[in-house]
Amino acid sequence: MKTYKYLLIFLATIVTLEVSSQQITGNIKVVDAGEQSPATGANIFLPDLSRGTAADDEGNFKLELPKTSVPEFFIVSFIGFENDTFALEKDKFYEILLDKSTSIAEVTVRTSTPPTFTAVYRPINRVTISERELQKAACCNLAESFETNPTVDISYSDAVSGARKIQMLGLDGKYVQIGFENIPIGDGLNYTYGLTHIPGPWLDNIHITKGAGSVYHGFNAMTGQIMLDFKRPERVEDPLYFNAYVDHSSRTEANVLLHRNFGHKWSGLVLFHGNYNFLRMDMNGNNFMDMPLNRQLNIMNRWTYDSHDRILWQFGVSGVIEDRQGGEMDFRKDEHLGTDEYYGIVIDHQKYSAFSKLAYLFPEKPYKSIGWIARANYLKQNSVFGLKEHNGEQISLYQNLVYQSIISNTNHVIRTGTSLQADFYNESYADRLNENEFEYDNSYIIPGVFAEYTYTFLDQFSLVAGLRADYFEQQGIKPTPRIHLRYQPLERTTIRLSAGTGWRIPYFIPENLNFMATSKIIELPGVLRPEESRNYGISLHQSFNMLERPAYFSVDFYRTDFDFRWLTNWDEDPDKLVFTPLENASYANSFQAELFFEPIENLELKIAYKWDDVKVKLDDSYVAETFVPKHQGLFNLSYSTAFDRWQFDFTTKLNGSMRLPDWDEESDVAAYQNYSPVFTTFNSQITHRLRKLDIYVGAENIGNFKQKDPVIGYEEPFGKDFDATQVWGPVFGAKIYAGIRLTL
Repeated sequence: MKTYKYLLIFLATIVTLEVSSQQITGNIKVVDAGEQSPATGANIFLPDLSRGTAADDEGNFKLELPKTSVPEFFIVSFIGFENDTFALEKDKFYEILLDKSTSIAEVTVRTSTPPTFTAVYRPINRVTISERELQKAACCNLAESFETNPTVDISYSDAVSGARKIQMLGLDGKYVQIGFENIPIGDGLNYTYGLTHIPGPWLDNIHITKGAGSVYHGFNAMTGQIMLDFKRPERVEDPLYFNAYVDHSSRTEANVLLHRNFGHKWSGLVLFHGNYNFLRMDMNGNNFMDMPLNRQLNIMNRWTYDSHDRILWQFGVSGVIEDRQGGEMDFRKDEHLGTDEYYGIVIDHQKYSAFSKLAYLFPEKPYKSIGWIARANYLKQNSVFGLKEHNGEQISLYQNLVYQSIISNTNHVIRTGTSLQADFYNESYADRLNENEFEYDNSYIIPGVFAEYTYTFLDQFSLVAGLRADYFEQQGIKPTPRIHLRYQPLERTTIRLSAGTGWRIPYFIPENLNFMATSKIIELPGVLRPEESRNYGISLHQSFNMLERPAYFSVDFYRTDFDFRWLTNWDEDPDKLVFTPLENASYANSFQAELFFEPIENLELKIAYKWDDVKVKLDDSYVAETFVPKHQGLFNLSYSTAFDRWQFDFTTKLNGSMRLPDWDEESDVAAYQNYSPVFTTFNSQITHRLRKLDIYVGAENIGNFKQKDPVIGYEEPFGKDFDATQVWGPVFGAKIYAGIRLTL
């Protein structure tokens, strides 16, 4: 056993290239004053595989595709024009027009691409949100990037700190693996505020995987995965990109991207982000700031080296510094911090990261490759909520080594490798109101091995079966099996099945920092035991033509059964927050249906419905979990004029009722009968595109719907009834914003 453990510790995976046997073809032309000419030299590339080609003198192009693991999209770039992303469809001839007057790529109707699309040829159910979809809303950061997507739900975790949380398949975001280009980034201290530390303008695409993912990515994707595709030096064409945003509440943001190529092999990109919120606002009349004052500075510098034959190397460093101040309107940090004169919130966050991704290719055997990923993070977070204080520090290390090849022929692909995940974490907590203090250290090193086999039979059937084994010191070797099946009975009909297990190590306080905005005492478990679950899913994707225009309908159902779970129990005691261990006593069912079509040219319509049934066993009976809406609906309408010069977007969301914590004072037990009302929100945005400039204005929560009294007991914030965590709806009313995007 020791030999196994130490061997794994010294070993450590990256996306790899595979064999080519299929192709996409098309033609690219430039339109100038009504006349068309070939876009000679335009670049066409597959970002997932770092593979590309260029258009010939007639504007024609041909790009080889791998027979297995075909990417979901390709990108077209040409000097003087914005990059455009197109869903990849086999056996289709692409006719792409670049308009000289607007310098924006435009595709003809027969190859129009939904801004959100599913790669039907992948066994794993993965949805891609393109940059085009992200620009339908302000999308200032990752937490605001799912406004037009029905799969991921975003809400505030409390009414005073501005922290956001996500839900997927009806479960909290801690059960979703969040990653940056195959590198996990979302655990521990990064959980509560990490979503707001990823600027939206830095993103190219967001890939959402439902259910158990690939064993390649690790053991902790229990309900799904959100993988972020950042802008990369080799993809960016313009030397300068500038984005600015401001809303009526004084929130101001700016992003600057600087790009440069150094010869044919090296390229670099520097990304800057800053935001500032300086205006104290109280629209609820409770003497608490609706949104905290905020200052954030975020920078990344990344490089790519491409030898164009054997070596592909990407590396970079990044840093984030942020401070937030919230609480009562009259709170001043320098005068009142740590006193009971005014209730105040102060959060200081620092994060520094470095990463490296190295791939060694075999040009003579394109199906074979070796890849290595490494990442190091340092995080420090100090939080004060009234008379409660939490200080945490975390060092995270990660590396992944993978080898990929074929067995006999390209219908059989195997990849295998080793991984290492290490976290060194310490925290201190002091509650002077309730005289509750403690210090807590949690460090672990988890080595693992994995193997994954992919089988493809023509275009009709494919299978991905994987198994990984990780060593956790407290429990020994923990296996994680996963399987995905794809069957295409008809050309435009795709059926998927999946099943797999997952597990994770909980971080009790960092994942529940919102409890500090209450008068509750926190009780931590005496033992640390990983959470474990099984996930099963089935999905159907049907493409068709409606009114001679492309459309699709998708429906899926997923179930998650917990073998063991730590429930954040708001019902156990009105004066305490406890973590209840549940063995085979919690499950989640999630059903979703979605329809996308174009009723007329340039008008896109998306309708979605979602049903989540999440239950936990308390007091010998199953009850609905708190803060999970059972029914949700989404309606998104997007219309653009010729060559996308004007774009009009409208989104409405129906938010169903959810159970809230409830305590019967007469019987002194939880009542389980308190539910929030149903409500609807409306968002809209108008974008005008010029040659190098986009101008957009928009409004969120147009109906000005607000939760009444989101801060309970605000009259006595240091009293026993104070609670700012019972948030089920918007705490901020209507918001008006404007912004620009400039490329040079």
